[in-house]
Amino acid sequence: MMRFLQSCVYSLDIMIYFRGKSNNEKLRKILSIILIPAGIVRYIYASIKAMFINTKSEKCAVVLIIKNEGKYIKEYVEYYTALDCDLIIYDNDSDDGTASIVKKYRNVTYIPWHGKKRQIDAYNQACKKYEKNINILCFLMQMNF
Repeated sequence: MMRFLQSCVYSLDIMIYFRGKSNNEKLRKILSIILIPAGIVRYIYASIKAMFINTKSEKCAVVLIIKNEGKYIKEYVEYYTALDCDLIIYDNDSDDGTASIVKKYRNVTYIPWHGKKRQIDAYNQACKKYEKNINILCFLMQMNF
């Protein structure tokens, strides 16, 4: 239940904005508790809307959140574009030239994404921004063990 409420609240524009401006965990928690009713209303509205409206084209996009992946990004881009997927890349302050590599490709949307602990915000922004024209959004994470 806790995860459900977090997902409802974290998807609100005001919460995404606030999390980008403040690193104060206490204030983030207080604001998220206050916004629970608004998050639930948004979730119900989106669920009802999804049942009755299908305006999406048959399109697939892969969302990546990266930091300093310059030596691997070319392989990612070429692989997913070969699968006929668009690529949406959120770059969390890379300093290894990733931006210049990514901007050479046609089916890639490059979005600079700043701040700490902002991965959920990037996912939510991608969902909101591309919900109308992308049928399938895939979210990929790289785990270093």
